[in-house]
Formats: sequence, structure tokens, C-alpha cells
Amino acid sequence: MNIVFKGISTFLYGISQRKISLQDEDLIKRDILNALFTSKGSVPKNRNFGTSLPTLLMKQMTDELIVDVKQEILQTLSNEPRIRVTNISETVNYEQKRLDFIIVFEIVTIPFSNSVLDLFLTFTG
Repeated sequence: MNIVFKGISTFLYGISQRKISLQDEDLIKRDILNALFTSKGSVPKNRNFGTSLPTLLMKQMTDELIVDVKQEILQTLSNEPRIRVTNISETVNYEQKRLDFIIVFEIVTIPFSNSVLDLFLTFTG
């Protein structure tokens, strides 16, 4: 297998002692999660990077807010040039204030590479 993308992630490194070298699918998933959970405007010299997702999840869960959350996720995925989204499914649970997504994507440089990113969001408002 040829390694197409390489990168590092120090996410939970001190706690779990996990490796910091990531490749291909793992790197892309980590980059998507970083983009989703970085507050828009918080990155110097790149104020357009990130989403309002961290703020949205602190609000009361409503149908309108769910639409906004989906839009933030779709926008982030459309800005990722390494992937082509093939399917997104969602489950809404009002009792638990949860919104779960299963995102299936293909890495553009690896044909027929169906990768799955599970995204479980909980509203705290």
C-alpha cells in the first residue's frame, strides 16, 4: 500500500501515549474533526477556518439548530479536497439531545476506498 498523505496529531498523546504519525484515512478523519471543532475565527491568519459547531452544541436542540449543524458539517466536508462524500446518514434523538452522523467517503487518490467517520454530537443547552 502506498502512503498518500502523511501528518501528525498530538490529540490525547500525553494521556494515551498513542502514535502521533498518521497516514491516509486516519489523517483525513483527524483533520475533518479538527476543522469541525475549531471555532471559526480562532486561527490566526486564517479566520475563515473552522465552524460555529462548538457554539451551536451549547444551545437548546431545535429543528432549526439541527439544520444549522448539518450545514456546518456539509460545508466542512465540501472544503476537504482529499475526499468525495458518498453517503451521509443521520439519527436524531431528542430525548438524549443527540445528533449522530455516519459519513461515508472515498479518498480521491485511492479509488473505491470507502471510509466511515462516525460523528456523535450532544447538545448541552
